Amino acid sequence: MHNLIQIYIDINFHLMIIDLSYLVEKYSIDITGVLHVGAHLCEERDAYKTQGILDSNIIWIEADPNLVCHHENNNLKVYQAVISDNDDEWIDFIMTNNNGESSSMLELDIHTSMYPEVVECHRLRLQTTTIDTFFQHHSEIDKSVINFANIVVQGVELKVLLGMTSLFESQQLKAVYIKVLTKYLYKDCCLLWQIDEFFAKYSFKRVELKMTQLGWGDALYLVQPSTSHTLS
Repeated sequence: MHNLIQIYIDINFHLMIIDLSYLVEKYSIDITGVLHVGAHLCEERDAYKTQGILDSNIIWIEADPNLVCHHENNNLKVYQAVISDNDDEWIDFIMTNNNGESSSMLELDIHTSMYPEVVECHRLRLQTTTIDTFFQHHSEIDKSVINFANIVVQGVELKVLLGMTSLFESQQLKAVYIKVLTKYLYKDCCLLWQIDEFFAKYSFKRVELKMTQLGWGDALYLVQPSTSHTLS
């Protein structure tokens, strides 16, 4: 039985629906640095600040170039990249009319019936990269401080994970907070059971799950330490 399985209704896909302070206290998570894939409006910035995480130790990545420009105008560094499991693939990034909250590499599926007011408004032709390659191209980033990841990418979470295996193999990641789906909100999207299978390969366990009634939610996965219950 998982520690938390709840029902929650909200259309803001980018907000953390499990409180970060609650998670940090419950699991004694010492977050030294964050990899955040799917920055959107950096809604979690205040939550990170509350935990004492410096802006310089948060790596924000966002696919939408317009949002990246928005953050630059507000003196916040956000890297533009479409993160996937393969490099150099040209894709149609589908923009939606809800301030990009539902924008994705994938086409809308039952999302259209669950949120009929949300529609595709245009597409951007963009090129993919993996997290592993991203860090190779940005040697100025000190990725050694990163031990926490937050992934919000609207149905392609598994692709992101498959492209960041070096962070798992190096055993530096201690906790991953991730959006999960139990219904096909997007065409060919990954589902919760696939995310579970991936993490099991790297000795991560799902310890928290909070779902909406519409088939999406948040989960927390923790690496299972061999000798200590405190993550650092």
